[in-house]
Amino acid sequence: MDIGLLCVDDILAIHREAIEMFGGGSEYYQDTLPKIKSVIDQQYPHFDYDKYPTPFHKAAMLWYFFTKNHCFVDGNKRVGFYAATVLLKINGYSDQVKDDEAYEKAIEITCSNFTGNDLDHYINELSIWLEKRFTH
Repeated sequence: MDIGLLCVDDILAIHREAIEMFGGGSEYYQDTLPKIKSVIDQQYPHFDYDKYPTPFHKAAMLWYFFTKNHCFVDGNKRVGFYAATVLLKINGYSDQVKDDEAYEKAIEITCSNFTGNDLDHYINELSIWLEKRFTH
């Protein structure tokens, strides 16, 4: 099964819409585009190894890294959650996430400080959390 993936333009559109809907600064950092590309590139297999093999793993990775990498001056948590949601929706899943659940999880991600195997484990747990809240 081919998994639909997001591109840089998708992320820029998600950010623009999030700022329009909820307010905040629409400015970019000088390194915004390279940071976005760095996150987006992780969706793809490298050297025949797919670190994030399912739509849920890819969505969890996007949510985590767009939240933590501060690609934008404002709206990083929103972009992270919306990127995960859009990826799952383009792959045929329906959103069953409650707003307060998403907010609490976004704050948890923001406050986390994982590296190495702990980060891999957390992203896996986040993928399970998403899988429980999206239906096919």
